Formats: sequence, C-alpha cells, structure tokens
Amino acid sequence: MKERSIRKPFILLFVVGIVLFSMMIGSGLLVPNASAATTGNPILPGNQADPSIKIFEGRYWIYPSGFDNNRFHAWSSTDLSHWVDEGVILDVGSQVSWADTRAWAPDMVYRNGKYYFYFAADVQIGVAVCDSPKGPCTDTGKPLVPAGLSGVESIDPMVFIDDDGQAYLYYGGSAGQGKMGIYRLNGDMVSLNGGQIVQTPLNFTEASWVHKRNGVYYLSYSNGCYCDSSYNVQYATSSSPLGPWTHRGTILSSNDVYKGPGHHAFLRYPGSDDWYIVYHRYENNDFSQRKVAIDRMFYGANGTIQPVTMTSQGVETRPLRTSLTTNVFQSIQVTTPGFTDNFIRHRDGLGVTTVMNASSPLLDKQDATFKIVPGLADAGCYSFESKNYPGHYLRHSSYRIHLDAPDGSRLFALDATFCAQRGLSGSGISFLSYNYPDRYIRHINGELWIASNSGLYSWDNPASYTPDVTWALVSPWAP
Repeated sequence: MKERSIRKPFILLFVVGIVLFSMMIGSGLLVPNASAATTGNPILPGNQADPSIKIFEGRYWIYPSGFDNNRFHAWSSTDLSHWVDEGVILDVGSQVSWADTRAWAPDMVYRNGKYYFYFAADVQIGVAVCDSPKGPCTDTGKPLVPAGLSGVESIDPMVFIDDDGQAYLYYGGSAGQGKMGIYRLNGDMVSLNGGQIVQTPLNFTEASWVHKRNGVYYLSYSNGCYCDSSYNVQYATSSSPLGPWTHRGTILSSNDVYKGPGHHAFLRYPGSDDWYIVYHRYENNDFSQRKVAIDRMFYGANGTIQPVTMTSQGVETRPLRTSLTTNVFQSIQVTTPGFTDNFIRHRDGLGVTTVMNASSPLLDKQDATFKIVPGLADAGCYSFESKNYPGHYLRHSSYRIHLDAPDGSRLFALDATFCAQRGLSGSGISFLSYNYPDRYIRHINGELWIASNSGLYSWDNPASYTPDVTWALVSPWAP
C-alpha cells in the first residue's frame, strides 16, 4: 500500500509534465529540434529570405531581404545559434531617393575602414556606405547599376574581393533569362571600373555567390523558380573570377520535408577549412513563408562540393569569442612545438617574439608584459596595453603588428582590437583581428603579423599555421 501511494503522485506529475512540455513546444517557448549544442533550423524567425552571411567585428552577421516594408535589417550572433535583430540598417522608402520598393537580397563587405551595403531596389542595384555592420548607412544617391543593361536583371548583388585586392560585383536574375552580369569595382567600392561583362552559366537563374578555395573560384547560384519546389542551388568552377565556368552539379535541392532551397551564402569558419551554407527554404509544404536555415557543407578530395543534407537541427554552435580576465598583466607565450621558450614582446615599436627566461634583462621582461583590457573598439573583445609604455597598444598596420599610442581615430581602435577564441590547435587562445575576420595574430620568423591561412604570402599556408596562431596566457614576466 505504501509503494502504491508513492507511485500515483509520481505518475500524475509525469503526465502533467508531458502535457506542459507539449504546450510549451506548441507555443514556441521551446524549439524541439534545438539544443545547447546546435543552432536548430530555422535560425531566424518569421518570413526571411535571400541571406548573406559574413563575419565582422567578432560577430556573425546575416543580411536578408527587406520584407519589413522595404527596410533591411541586420542580424548578429556570436555563436551561430542566438541571433539578435540589430534593427533597420537601411530604409529604402525614406533613405533612398531613386527607389521605394522591391528591396531584395543585399550583401555587405568591409574595406577602407567602412562597410559597403549592396542591395537591389526597384530592380536596380545600389550601394550605401556604413560606419558599422549595423549602420548607420548612407545611400550614395544613385543606382550603381541601373535596370536592364544588356538584358541582365539588376537584382541579387554579391561582391567578392580577390586576394590581389580587386573587387568584383556579380548580379542577375530570372527576368534576365539566364544572364549574369559582372563588374569590376574601383577601390572606392562605390563606382564601376570598366564595362559590363555578361555571362550565361549553365542553368543560371539568379543569386550568384563567389568564393575561393585552394586557388579555385567557385560560382554558385540558384536555378528554378523561387516560388516552388523547383528552386535549387548549382555551381561551377574556374581558375579565374571571370570564368570561363565549368558546371559541376547541384548542391541543394528539394526533398520530402524541405522544398525550394536556394538563394544561399557560404561561410568559412576563420582559420579552418570548415564550411557552412546559409539559405532559405519552405517547410512543411507551406509555400507562404521562406525560412533561413544553416547546414554544413563539405568538399570532396578533388575539390568538388558535396550535395548538402538539409537538417532540422542545423549545425554545432560555434562561438567566435572566449572570455578573458581584463585589467590584469599577463605574458603571451608561443605554443608552437620547439618554440615555447618564446614570448610576444615589443621592440623598437614592432611586435616580435623572442626567447625569455629568468635571466632576461628587466627591460625585456617589461616589454613582454601586457595589460589585457577591454577592446578599444568593442568591450566584448580585447586590446593589449604595454606595461613599459602605458597608453600604447599592440595594433596592426599593413598586417604587421606595431606598438603605438592611439591617434583618436576609429581605425586605430579597430586595428588595436582582437577577439579571443579557443586556440585553433585545440587548446590555448587565438586572437582574431577585429576588422579582418580571416586573420589571426601569428608569429613568423620572430615577427608578429595578422595572417590568414589562404592569403597572398608564401607563409600564409604552411602546416604550422594552426600552432603559430595559438598562444598561452601565462604569469607576467614583470608583475
């Protein structure tokens, strides 16, 4: 009798718990496909489409079409999972003199200390100049590409900046009957350099996206009608950003659950060869709203892109930031095997790595000691203040690390701010440049640079890249 009296309340509580859990799922308070370890899909709420994804200032950013009364919004995240609506980045109706409606498919790039927001409105392509990834943005006052040149529909702009610094604008849509337009951009990013290039990639409909991997240029694009399950993503490759393009196959296509996946963007996690695809799709045979989703994408050994498996769980949560203790002095140790007796220090105004030990001169020990402070451009990241020269900070200029005093400019604050991540070697810390999101602080032949693993220089690609951008924070040489 006693055992039964215990079990009845337990069973009742269990049933009540199941009912409450089901009610919470139905109300949207819980997302059943998401967990602490995954993003879940979709990753943005409501009717969202045409996503461009980038990394700026230590955050992921998504820019979708402007379905909020032709107002474009910026969404940010530090981990791919928790997204914040940062508000309206550009209101076509009130901020653009040459267009009012059909605000579609934007893209954002960083250059010259500014952000450049490319967008389609009234079937023309414009560009606005922004102070930050979330604005404010100011339209240039006229279309960059007017409607219908050479029969190419002026929608879906995407900008790719090659390793040599040349920027290319790709665009084109379904009304262009398979035509894609390309322009070179001038260094100011708001004017065109040379004439229009018109191409007809096999099965091209709209939504160009260009990226580069291992010296190969990948052009991917949507095929079919955005309005139904025929929509899909295909791709081609070339040895040049201008083609000619060799068609390679399909990346995304409808299945029994998700229909019409397309208008995508690719993201490479900094310092790795891990790639993601962000795209929109219809779910549960509901063709009234498109949803933004994210999934992993993989390359074959021969460089081909494997067909993407669409999921409900999304991808692993991937933080861009790690928390450090601030306003304390520490020294920064090399972790590359065979060089762990080296530490970051400044010498004659330059960042270097040198051997440090107990018998090192006091001045060297002071030069190898830094106060880790909240980032000059973003308190969520970090800056490194010299112990020996208070008020002077490590910053990069032309990719080389210097020790300088602030000049009061926003650019200095950006160049002196680094976001901390778990070390790319799997332990320790890596420091990502705040305004060059594919470059980390790295030691090269005793010098300090910000470097990527896919850049112009011969030392960007060696196998030592991962340990060379991984550091250990240790007790200061000069407390």
